[in-house]
Amino acid sequence: MNADAAQTPSRRPATAAIRIAATLVAAAGLMLGGCAIIPHDSTSRNPESPMTTDTPMQRGGTGELRTDLAPLTSRFGLLESAESATWLSGRMGDDSVPGPSTYWIDAIVTLPEADYQALLDDYTAVDTTTAPVVESPLDEQLPDGQYLASPELDAAFSQDAFRSTVHLSTDGQTLILRSVFQ
Repeated sequence: MNADAAQTPSRRPATAAIRIAATLVAAAGLMLGGCAIIPHDSTSRNPESPMTTDTPMQRGGTGELRTDLAPLTSRFGLLESAESATWLSGRMGDDSVPGPSTYWIDAIVTLPEADYQALLDDYTAVDTTTAPVVESPLDEQLPDGQYLASPELDAAFSQDAFRSTVHLSTDGQTLILRSVFQ
């Protein structure tokens, strides 16, 4: 028996252990990385602790304030009769990374008073001390005063791949929407 043959059996367990460890590390990285893309539980919100539409990824976009209604009303049926809106949108993460994209929309929407009241009647919204969060420069247009919120209202705007956080201003017409989707 030569010296090389005698060493081969002792190398095999070490090589197998390294392969197993590398596989476990790679699997853990994939699982943990995938958890941060979109929050999945739209029912986890209470008025003082909003469902998160924030992700650890960077929000990209042009920073251009938009006022066209069609992109909002086509995505959110409850905004169908909105009178006006100011909003921003963009893509989450690094543009140079291939794969499915996650997008975001932040909007301040003026509703007819009847539609605003219908939202209050259909979805239990209560006073909250948690103010809405939207990207700059849209944040400068947030109305002053108190806000209403609820998990039911968030769920109403979180259909299909959308995860949304919604606040109603107590002014009787303004809805603030923050949504992420794929």
